[in-house]
Amino acid sequence: MKDSLHDITRKAVLQILAQGERPTWRRVRDIIGSGSAGDITRRVGDVMTELAERQVHGDYPEEVQAAFFEMWRTVKTINAREFEERQAQALERVSEANAARDGYRDQLHDCQRELTLKTNQLTELSTALHALRTAEAENQRAQRLLEEQLTRAETNLLEERVKREAAVALQQSEAARYQQIIAESAQASEARISGLETTLKSEQHRYNVDTAKLHVKVDEARQEAKQERKAHEKDSAASAKVIGTLREQLAHAKAGEAKLQGRLETLEAQLGKAQEKRSAAEDARASLNEQNNQLRTQLEAEATARQAAEKQLEGERQRAQALENSLKAAQAAERHHSRKPKD
Repeated sequence: MKDSLHDITRKAVLQILAQGERPTWRRVRDIIGSGSAGDITRRVGDVMTELAERQVHGDYPEEVQAAFFEMWRTVKTINAREFEERQAQALERVSEANAARDGYRDQLHDCQRELTLKTNQLTELSTALHALRTAEAENQRAQRLLEEQLTRAETNLLEERVKREAAVALQQSEAARYQQIIAESAQASEARISGLETTLKSEQHRYNVDTAKLHVKVDEARQEAKQERKAHEKDSAASAKVIGTLREQLAHAKAGEAKLQGRLETLEAQLGKAQEKRSAAEDARASLNEQNNQLRTQLEAEATARQAAEKQLEGERQRAQALENSLKAAQAAERHHSRKPKD
């Protein structure tokens, strides 16, 4: 296959030389119809070298050799100019390559600076990520501690609530018992007061009756004395005895009146004490009601404190979620920056 291409190329070169033109790779490819610039240039060079060697060894007639020698000088001149042009082009390309190299070097420096910047940013992100992870760990520990504290607080609150409910139930039971005792005592006091009032009225009525009877007896005695004094003029000793008897009866009546008066005062004093006891019982009932209201207010305050603690726990959970989201975003940024220098 190589000999066939070589022969085709040689024929094309000879044809171009016979036309007095320079066998460039484009002219050769126009004749043979295919081939890359590098392959055609290499084969044209081989053909020209072969023709030069044959010309040196005299393989062609003199006329051909003279014509070929003239063509060879022309080609050589052309090749020299082409070499100079190519050399100038090569130098220009070298200059462009040097400029491109300098540009690439600048770009490399820029990339190195950017890589250093990205590395520093990656280091900062790693540090921030480590700080976030540390903060997250601290937050998790704080959250666990807060949850433990909240659990203990809820347990204590529940125990305290049970104790307070038991205390409230006990106080309510005691209050009910006291109220029952007070009610029974009030009923007994009212019954006693009613009895004392009835007794007082009875004693007063009897005192009035006895006093009226006594006054009647005295009046009768006076009438009898008058009648006896008028009817009979008895001796003064009998009259004095009757008068003494009457005076003694009057003294007994006054003593009975004083005794009744003292009993009446005693009953009134007992009535005042009973009224004081009833007032004290009413004050005790009011105090128990106030204690019940205070316990109810305290239980409501504890319920409010518990709700506030639950809200605080919810806020801490939201903060933990926000830190976790920040951590995920930092990890995503770290992965993005770690891939970008490789691209």
